[in-house]
Amino acid sequence: MRKYQLSYDVVDSEKNDNDEVLNELTKKLGANGAKNITRPVASTLVFETEDNDFRKIKTVVANFSSQIYYVFSLVAQTKDKKSLIECKGNQELEDNYVEKYLSW
Repeated sequence: MRKYQLSYDVVDSEKNDNDEVLNELTKKLGANGAKNITRPVASTLVFETEDNDFRKIKTVVANFSSQIYYVFSLVAQTKDKKSLIECKGNQELEDNYVEKYLSW
């Protein structure tokens, strides 16, 4: 498994509803192999995929380029496949995200 970080801002918040964009983005990522999706802070998703899914997930993210500005990163790994990422997130935000967007 590989871990990714997607940080984003909605392009035009008057035209594109943040909750709607987040909901659709979450569904598309999940439908394309993203697992263990978390939202440690308001505009960041962290998730895992199988080792060979980078191009597929990159395409999913790029398809949202008219709705979001983003930074999409593959998280580095140690030789023993441990991800090098540190998150100090908001647990209430994470719990609300799981309840609202990951209950499919």
